[in-house]
Amino acid sequence: MLALLVVPTSARAHEAGLSRGIYRVDAAIVTAELSLARAEILALIPGADADADGVLGEFELLAIDAPLRRQLAAGLAVLGGATPCPGAIERVVFVEDDGLRCEARFTCPAAPPLPTVTLRWPLLAHLGPGHRHLAQVVFAAGPGEPEPQPIDVVVHARRSALTFRRPTPGVPDAPQAAAPRSPAQPAATPPAPRVPNVWLWIALASLAAAALGLRAWRREPVIASAIMLDPDIQTLVHMGDLIGAIGLYQQRHGGSTLVARKAIDQASRELSQETTPGSPIPGAPLTIINDSELDAALRAGQKIAAIKRYRELYNVGLKDAKDAVEAMLAGQPVEHPAPAASEPAAQLQAQLQPQLQPELDRLIAAGQKIMAIKHHRTITGQGLKESKDAVEARMLELG
Repeated sequence: MLALLVVPTSARAHEAGLSRGIYRVDAAIVTAELSLARAEILALIPGADADADGVLGEFELLAIDAPLRRQLAAGLAVLGGATPCPGAIERVVFVEDDGLRCEARFTCPAAPPLPTVTLRWPLLAHLGPGHRHLAQVVFAAGPGEPEPQPIDVVVHARRSALTFRRPTPGVPDAPQAAAPRSPAQPAATPPAPRVPNVWLWIALASLAAAALGLRAWRREPVIASAIMLDPDIQTLVHMGDLIGAIGLYQQRHGGSTLVARKAIDQASRELSQETTPGSPIPGAPLTIINDSELDAALRAGQKIAAIKRYRELYNVGLKDAKDAVEAMLAGQPVEHPAPAASEPAAQLQAQLQPQLQPELDRLIAAGQKIMAIKHHRTITGQGLKESKDAVEARMLELG
């Protein structure tokens, strides 16, 4: 059996074709934690990969949240005794770098403690005939009872329903198939000797290979510090264009897509933690501020003065100004409303047009969108969103 563990170290932490689940039974409540590879979600939900890059990203997960929850809810059923237990999907989140975890909760109408629990996995029929699910069922101990041993089983599409009996202290327990017993079967048939489950050994070997691969992947270099010194990648992160930031990272620093994604995520966290609410802001804030008075108030942590100045600049209500200032103090990007253009400002814009347009058109023609946005901001003094919208509008005009 040890030969099964000798596999390449590039295996992913969550392999397609293999999922895991922990099912806890406490009184009349059954909770489930189901983990599977993100790649299988792409096959489960048509159109989930909106940008066709073969990877399910955070924004794509948000877009398919409702249909994914419906599919997962329909793919797992729980019965307390013979009575169905109503439940709901409580949480769907990414785990590690290629996995997805679903958390569900079922409340059984039967009186606790439940003598038997039946689990059904219709979801396995949609994950391919070779998919294997490693399930662990844990019953909570009763008053004064020792903690029962978990029950580990391997489930697949042809064996997708099992009944588990609450363990009796001192008596070993095993799951039973949920299918009804044939009347012709003798009631006193002695149990057959247990044979080692080959699929369980294969599943354990796959998990060991995944762990080795994860350790090898974690040793790949991540150049998050380079992003902190790269203003173009920072601009894309601030704009929320994470896919563009990953592509630009690979062009300039190399590495695989997974390494680039990890670097972008790490840099994004570092950028968001640069400031603390209510304290002076070190360095430049995440939100571009084109007013020296507002910028000074924010850096000094003068919240009331900052709110007052923000209302003067953008002509917004007290609540909107307070929310914007608190977000900037927390280090979060803020999209400012466009200030009302005065007549002198309009005249200044017309004067800047000859200085702005030729270089802007040249950068757009060269495909340097980020540099075009920076040029527009430098000349006009507008915010990031306004410059981005202006550059994209000009791109449409130029065709």
